[in-house]
Amino acid sequence: MQSNPNMKIVNVIPIDWYGLIVVFENGELRSFEPSKYNLYDMYKFLAYPDILRSFTIDEDRIEWEGKAAFSSHFIIQNSTEPETDELKSKSLSIGSKNQAPTSEDLKHHVYDVTVRPFNSEVPIILSESIGGGIGDRGGARAIKIDDIKEYKNHFVLSDCIWAYQVINASKDNFRKLMDTLISEFLDKNYRKEAKQVKNS
Repeated sequence: MQSNPNMKIVNVIPIDWYGLIVVFENGELRSFEPSKYNLYDMYKFLAYPDILRSFTIDEDRIEWEGKAAFSSHFIIQNSTEPETDELKSKSLSIGSKNQAPTSEDLKHHVYDVTVRPFNSEVPIILSESIGGGIGDRGGARAIKIDDIKEYKNHFVLSDCIWAYQVINASKDNFRKLMDTLISEFLDKNYRKEAKQVKNS
């Protein structure tokens, strides 16, 4: 696909392990992974997920207040167009909590909810990590959106009941639902200061 270097950016989706999926107005997707382009040398903040995810979108650029602004052209030059299978495997943890001590482990019993924003077949992964480290006794299960009612308690234990409520009440198509979930996740965890300033 031929990219316009000044294309409008319509969405940015954070991905676990230091990446962003950038969505352009023509529908093109780019996988922006700073480590692959040696960007940490010049932009050290990109190596910190809490900062990487505290972005705003302004037409044809992504901004990090007081740190940097990357244009569409810069993103295109420092990213790749992901394959379909690669996109399906991209995931984002939206809720996680250590519930220890439990009957299973006194120190480490972590529940987690992860979404795969581009996998409409089984987009939700529910996991447990028990004990941690090499001897971890946990496991994971990928489920369909229609199956979440069976796993409501897992969302509660993952400190992620808000996501269950969004999914359960939604009548939107898959793409819009994922965008809503991720937007709320960012608002709750990385845009608190920006929202406070805006509302003050």
